[in-house]
Amino acid sequence: MQTSQQINHGPVEMIILESYELAERGQLEEALAHLAQTKSKDDRIRNARGVCLMRLGRYDDAISLFRSLVMELGTPNLRQGIPTIFATNFALALLLSGRWSGCQEALGDIKDRHHSSVIHTKSIFDQWLSKPGWLEWLNWKLGSDPSMVVKLDFPPGEFFDPMSSSTDERRRGLAHHVRYRDNFVHAQRA
Repeated sequence: MQTSQQINHGPVEMIILESYELAERGQLEEALAHLAQTKSKDDRIRNARGVCLMRLGRYDDAISLFRSLVMELGTPNLRQGIPTIFATNFALALLLSGRWSGCQEALGDIKDRHHSSVIHTKSIFDQWLSKPGWLEWLNWKLGSDPSMVVKLDFPPGEFFDPMSSSTDERRRGLAHHVRYRDNFVHAQRA
């Protein structure tokens, strides 16, 4: 596997790749600090920050960041033309924070339903949805999110788009999916 020093990228890509490598080694605070050093307002940097926040369990911070990244200002709609992984990261942060309905709405608003990140996130949601008892399910259908916590057997969030046309980005994204696609979701009562 090539390291960030061996792959020729621009400055934004290098920052994200170096942060990704830190995160993969479990150095999430360092990855977040590395991303904070840049003055770039690039949405890919913001997405990477959100992934780090989500992996640190700081779901409300991640949701706030992702919301500003993916939502049209002042509306409940996803912005047009955003990368799909930004929206699926937002949906996953909502699910991990216990906001079932928000996750379901976000997933339903994503146009590219055949994108691997959408399929993966929907699979997590569907596995989790099969866990509650009938009373929790009924309460959810009546508008109240159940008091269940989602625990994943893999680090949540996508730094890179597995469907990207960029060979390096696609390889990293697909490696993430292959590594974690067979893990299961655990829902536990809060």
